[in-house]
Amino acid sequence: MATSKEVSPTGTVQGRILLIRGQRVITVNSQIAQKLALLEQRLADHDDQILLLVRAIKELAAPPQAPSKRKIGFDA
Repeated sequence: MATSKEVSPTGTVQGRILLIRGQRVITVNSQIAQKLALLEQRLADHDDQILLLVRAIKELAAPPQAPSKRKIGFDA
């Protein structure tokens, strides 16, 4: 019975492997979070630039204003 409560060497090795894997997962997750934040920032910048382009295109596509018509002839 006493031997069943002792920690086996393979158990400690497996525990260490699990800890190392857990640390890797945390590191990878933090790297992914950083990359996602960077992508969100880039997309926000691109959204602003796209809006500026759309506004400029709308201004160029708008019909030109009709010039004011001058009267021809003399005023009496």
